[in-house]
Amino acid sequence: MNSATVAVFLASALAMASSSGFAAKTAQGDAPAGQKNANPSTGAFAAADRDNSGMLDKMEAKAMPEVAARFDAIDTDRNGKISQDEIQNHERFSKKDQNADGALDRSEAKGWWIVSRNFDAMDTDNGSAVSLTEINAYMSARKLHFANAK
Repeated sequence: MNSATVAVFLASALAMASSSGFAAKTAQGDAPAGQKNANPSTGAFAAADRDNSGMLDKMEAKAMPEVAARFDAIDTDRNGKISQDEIQNHERFSKKDQNADGALDRSEAKGWWIVSRNFDAMDTDNGSAVSLTEINAYMSARKLHFANAK
């Protein structure tokens, strides 16, 4: 192999490694602003959602054992059903809650753009930390607001 061939090979390998790292990061929920996060559980959620309601009740959640085991913790609005957004928020919250106290302070919220940017609006009890319930309530209200604006 000549040096030009080696250079092209290395450049290609570097480009593939960089793009796969980006894909992995996006799947973990760190998509650039304005882009939907890829979530590998999307197919599993759709398969479990037998009535195609966009929500899982406790019976449907049994098809996703890791979700079923944490159903009550994920169902922060206590309506007996969980959405894919609630599952994603629970997963992300659990990763961010470094001290496992059930709340994110400002430093733990860093890197979760929507939470860190809207921290004060989410912190409805002014406790200098936000719970998963506060995060989900804020995001649900925001989603409803944007849906009504259309």
